[in-house]
Amino acid sequence: VTATETAFSGFSNSSWYLLLGVFAISASISKTGLLFRLALLLLRKFPPNYFGQTLAFALTGLILTPVIPSNNCRAALASPLARSLSQALNLKNYSPGSAGMAMSCLLGFGQMSFLFLNGSSSNLLVLGLLPAEVSSKITWGYWLKAALPMGALFFFLSYLLIILLYRPQEKLRLNPAVIEAQIKILGQITMQEKISLMTVIITILAFLTQPWHHINTAWIAMLGFLILSGCAILDEKSVRSDIDWSYLIAFGSLTGLGSIMSSIGLTAVIANSVAPYLHFTGNKVLILLSIILVFYLIRFALPAAPAQIITMIMFMPLASVTGINPFIIGLIVILCSNPWFLPHQSTVYQNVINGTEGKSFRHEQVLKLALAHFVITLVVIITQIPYWRGIGLLR
Repeated sequence: VTATETAFSGFSNSSWYLLLGVFAISASISKTGLLFRLALLLLRKFPPNYFGQTLAFALTGLILTPVIPSNNCRAALASPLARSLSQALNLKNYSPGSAGMAMSCLLGFGQMSFLFLNGSSSNLLVLGLLPAEVSSKITWGYWLKAALPMGALFFFLSYLLIILLYRPQEKLRLNPAVIEAQIKILGQITMQEKISLMTVIITILAFLTQPWHHINTAWIAMLGFLILSGCAILDEKSVRSDIDWSYLIAFGSLTGLGSIMSSIGLTAVIANSVAPYLHFTGNKVLILLSIILVFYLIRFALPAAPAQIITMIMFMPLASVTGINPFIIGLIVILCSNPWFLPHQSTVYQNVINGTEGKSFRHEQVLKLALAHFVITLVVIITQIPYWRGIGLLR
């Protein structure tokens, strides 16, 4: 149905190389144990009580999101620490406090990916699906600007609900020696950790300053890859086994779908077909809520990546007739990507269960939070409309 160059355009998309560099950085941090050390250093800065530690855990995950750009990896590495903190606070298995600690881990380390361009591979998949004239204008800083108010409100409401729903009855206090002992076990920071941390700092600073130097984010991410390879943090075996090449191949194939649709005229057909109905019911609030509801329904049947692709393909052609920038559609599907109404729906949620040995909470305990997460998402999106209109993403 289309030329070979168009069908394989996803493999020449800069997002593909950006994802490759991001995977390399993520692999190096996982290999060196840098995330665990940074999390401990941040946790000891907060009050050693239940509220201080749950807030510290959620904020630590948020801060480290652009450092290790994989929500599954972050959740898998951090959830054992949530289990250790629960035990240090003498929280019983399946108690409200233990469940709250685990949900703080899920919030900070798993659900805040939408805030940063390099927050997860899903972000880069969505970026690759956007039309070239839209994606070319999205820098790391612009992404943060568009998502920051949404992220702040989502984090605040989600953490507030965790505290309200899973507040322990007794007063608890963490012995600071527990965290200090963990840091002592890790020993002095290694040269590999220093190089990995330096690479992360360089890439994030380069992402932030892109409006001044105009270097594409793909080049920046690949520079990080080259630093890690050149310093032997990632050897040949690590490059083969620790980078998710299967996902990269699927990513290149799937991001080419947008180009194929445009080349054969399908996007124009969809837009022209629905334009009369949208003109009649052109309320942007209803359209955005429709995107959320459709995506959640698809997620009951499909994993996150296919659901994101289908939703983007369905709604992106409508952008020209609704005045909604396709970037907003992308932010919405990323925000909604990890529901856990059913245990198998979210791999991030599964990683938290496995990392806490299945002893921190039962699914029935956190189902009410999953339902509240859906309501919070609706509220957050509705409240962002004036802001998005102010920065030109809505007309």
